[in-house]
Amino acid sequence: MDAFIEKLVMKRKRGTDYMVSFGIVTLSFIVAIAILVIASSYIGQIALILAIAVVYLGFRFQSRTSVEFEYLVTNGALDVDKIIAQRKRVRIFSGDCREFDAMGKVKSRNHGPHITNGAQVIFAGTDMGSDDLYFASLSYKGKKTVLYFEPDQRMLDSFRRFIPKKLLT
Repeated sequence: MDAFIEKLVMKRKRGTDYMVSFGIVTLSFIVAIAILVIASSYIGQIALILAIAVVYLGFRFQSRTSVEFEYLVTNGALDVDKIIAQRKRVRIFSGDCREFDAMGKVKSRNHGPHITNGAQVIFAGTDMGSDDLYFASLSYKGKKTVLYFEPDQRMLDSFRRFIPKKLLT
C-alpha cells in the first residue's frame, strides 16, 4: 500500500521581513509620486501609467516575502517545495529517507556541531526556534547537507518504517 502524506508550513516572518516589505512599498510610492510630479508635464497620461506600474511592481516584490514550504512523503521519498507568494513553486529538496545518515529533533542532544560543520543547509521550516523542527543529515548532490524541516507524526511514522535506526530520539 502506498503512503502519501503532505503538509504545508508557513515560514514565520521576522522583523527584517516586515521592514523589507515596508521599504519596498514606501519606495514604490515615492518613485510613483516622483514620476507623476516630474514627468506628467512632459508625457501626460504615460506618466500616470508608469506610476501605476511602479506601485504594482512594488506590491508584487513585497508579496515575495510570503514563503511556504510543502512536504510530500511517498513511500519514504521526501520532496520539499518552496512556495513563494502562493504563485511560484520551486523544488528545493528531493530524496529518499534511506539516504539519511541521521534524523532527529533539533532541540535534542543528537543535534550538534558535528552534524552541521561544513554542511550545506536547506532550511524549510517556520523558524530555527521551533519545538517541532527536525534535522536530517545526508549526502545530497555530492555535498554534505543538513535539511531542517517540520514533519508531523504521520511522516515520522513513515520514516520510522524505512530508517528505524537512523531516526534519533
